[in-house]
Amino acid sequence: MKDREAIVGLLRSVAARMRVARVLHEFGFVLCVVLSALAVFALVREPLSSVFGETLRLVFGGVLAAFSVYVIGRGLRRVPMSQAASLVDSRLPLHDEIKSAYWFVSQRERGDVGEDAFVSAHVANAARTAQRVQSPRVLPLRMPRSVVLAIFPALVLMGAIWGNPHLEC
Repeated sequence: MKDREAIVGLLRSVAARMRVARVLHEFGFVLCVVLSALAVFALVREPLSSVFGETLRLVFGGVLAAFSVYVIGRGLRRVPMSQAASLVDSRLPLHDEIKSAYWFVSQRERGDVGEDAFVSAHVANAARTAQRVQSPRVLPLRMPRSVVLAIFPALVLMGAIWGNPHLEC
């Protein structure tokens, strides 16, 4: 049972880091899209206000809010343990050691795999490996490029606001 806890503990830690990385990526994407859309809206609002009036603002805000909720919700989805095991095996040259050990452990819980000597030895070896591996080494968290790219639409938005004194925010 201790072997199972070591393997599952590593995979939970890696899955949590994968989820944080995905949320950061999705947040950066939403930030880029929203800032770009706001910049476009700031540039075209005045010429189109005579045609559409307040409807343009409401539709635009609703679409951006729905898009943001959808993308952030997509980023908050749970990461499967098998995906975390695949990431550990691919980032470290483990040749599917953790993934197969996780499969054996999960199948053993269901009763599909017995107490074979090979399975026990493989799970014990994978547990020793899992105890040595640190999740930050497998998946270091970095600021996504999309957050850095959000600077450009922000600058366009600031220029549109600064260049148009009649624009109210």
